[in-house]
Amino acid sequence: RPAAAADRRRPADGRARAARRGTRGTVAPARRGRPARHRRGPGSPRRRRHRPPARCRVRDDRVAARPLRAAGRRPDVDRRAAAGRHASRRRPGFRGVSDGGRVRPDDLDHRRPRPGHAAALGGPGRRRRPGRGPGPQRRRRGAGRRRRPEAGRHPSAGPPDPEPAGPTGACRAEARAANANSVLVVLSPYPYALGWADNHVPAILWSVPSGLNTHRAVAEILFGEQSPAGRLPQTWYRSDADVPADLDRDTVAGEWTYMYTRREPLYAFGHGLTYTTFAYGPLRLSGSHLRDDEELAISVQVRNTGFRECAEVVQLYTRQLRSAVAQPNKQLRDFQKITLAAQASRTVTFLLRTSDLAFWDVTTQRWVVESGTHEICVGRSADDLVGTAAITVHGATVSGRKLAAGPVPASTADMTAGIAIVDTDERDCPVLSPLRPGAWLGFLRCETAGARRWGVVGDNLGDRPVIVELHADSADGPVLSLLAVPPATARHPTAVTAALPPLPERCDLFVVCAATGLRLSVITFD
Repeated sequence: RPAAAADRRRPADGRARAARRGTRGTVAPARRGRPARHRRGPGSPRRRRHRPPARCRVRDDRVAARPLRAAGRRPDVDRRAAAGRHASRRRPGFRGVSDGGRVRPDDLDHRRPRPGHAAALGGPGRRRRPGRGPGPQRRRRGAGRRRRPEAGRHPSAGPPDPEPAGPTGACRAEARAANANSVLVVLSPYPYALGWADNHVPAILWSVPSGLNTHRAVAEILFGEQSPAGRLPQTWYRSDADVPADLDRDTVAGEWTYMYTRREPLYAFGHGLTYTTFAYGPLRLSGSHLRDDEELAISVQVRNTGFRECAEVVQLYTRQLRSAVAQPNKQLRDFQKITLAAQASRTVTFLLRTSDLAFWDVTTQRWVVESGTHEICVGRSADDLVGTAAITVHGATVSGRKLAAGPVPASTADMTAGIAIVDTDERDCPVLSPLRPGAWLGFLRCETAGARRWGVVGDNLGDRPVIVELHADSADGPVLSLLAVPPATARHPTAVTAALPPLPERCDLFVVCAATGLRLSVITFD
């Protein structure tokens, strides 16, 4: 262009205004009369300064520089374009996709917007302020609003509802109606209540989202290139009503996990199917007794009865039939994953040690192996056990709790309900706090010889006294004694005691808190 035209477009003091704005101009080689747009990164050797370079135009050996902020798009507009809420003017074939949108090759034609995709795709080449809906649909009520997706939730958002509803449930029903031979794919780190799918869908495939290759792995399994070999690491309940209450933090009393639940699950812990079936032979043991520092060999033969090579996870469970304390219904001790060809078989051997059967005794505060009879089980999952055998374990005898031996830490209770552990650095032992009125602590097999008084040591964070009751046999049993913990007036915990009536030589005692705001550290018996 002529120099006069360049002067008309850029005043003579243009470089002075750019210098006052704190920008620098960089000149890059370009053809005469055409703009040179060179944006060098931080690692470029020719970049001398940390300031962003300005856009330069070379016209007739004259340089007119202006900052990138004034010449190009704003940084906030670039961020909105990356987030899918802005249509770029530089790339007319690019469309920003908002939540729920999908880009196809025919959608990239910016000259002819598709009305059916206007609510999901950005408009053709026009800048919009954030929060505005798509242009063709902006007059419609509710157009352009972002919908919260059903899938892809971050784990920090907490587990979703067990039963999918809304668009997810409707889409699932429509897919089943369109094709009866459908497969439901669930990608989630949390369990779902899939009662409807279990009755209407012929197959369900579950996996945890594990990176960019998750969908490729799912596709390989669906098309038969690979066989599913995973097992459920948690219990899948039939409905939301089967899930234990959130306030029941006690694993035993709240019946949490497969070890203590008495409900029939939809899919048990360790459940998993594959493209073949496996048959288990009889269970063989190297002995029927287990003493200190001994090992027991448990072997079972597994055979692939199908016509395809697949993997099987052989699981070993144990169960103590009689015990002085609450024991799990069953507990996983070991497992082995084996791959068998069609019609092939293999013998799987487990080694069970005496120390594997130990549990933590809250009374003595140590690991104990209790004498008794244990049942050995081998199977495909926690509720599909195909082989069982009994052994006798020779260990220690679990005695009762002697109340006259000294103060009893509240954290050593045998059972709790509605109780949470409070993190504090001022005490030598953990502090328990009731989450709701009526929360209780249970101390089982108490030997009450010599006990005449009882009390609690703790803090009352409220402004009213809190009543603490002592019940016998159960939390709803007869009230033996009660005391009132006054509001805290000092930094140190308050000790409150009360008299005890005559008690049997051996009984179960329960400490019940009538209100919240109390922190218990020690239960005393004198």
